[in-house]
Amino acid sequence: MLARDAAREPSRVPGARTPPDARAPLLHYVTAGLSLWSQLPGGPQPQLELIAYSPSENQRIADVLIALATTILAGEEDDAPYKVHDTLTLENLGLIHERFVLAPPMEALTLEAALLHVVPVTEDELQHAIENGTPSLLEKMKLTKRGKPFGWGRGPKESVLRRGGFFGLFN
Repeated sequence: MLARDAAREPSRVPGARTPPDARAPLLHYVTAGLSLWSQLPGGPQPQLELIAYSPSENQRIADVLIALATTILAGEEDDAPYKVHDTLTLENLGLIHERFVLAPPMEALTLEAALLHVVPVTEDELQHAIENGTPSLLEKMKLTKRGKPFGWGRGPKESVLRRGGFFGLFN
């Protein structure tokens, strides 16, 4: 959980969802506890937490964070460690989106772990990030200046997890 939200009750999934308020007009979906374990491959940011922002409530955003956290925890020693400005895909899991970039968070926070902003992108945007670098894509999206939660869309709001979805985690 974020330091400023420590007194709030976490949601029923591994992580926390904080409602918008005057200080933070967007919902914050944050993993809670991922940083208790170092990424197996190590790297410049061994302790990670993930965050996503949304103007509306959508459990499927939490599903994405859980799937990515599970992927990070399942890393093996020969895998590349996850870090800011990485591109990634989470295919065939029934998630609301499959392609993402990892960006700096939209707010300055003091945490012992690196906080990575999970941003959904289109196939063309992912290709732009691969060819020109994620900072170029974030600038093109104006994410670095406007601080908008691009790409989550409205989509179905029900959880894939609660239906016994990806990885068979909750069957």
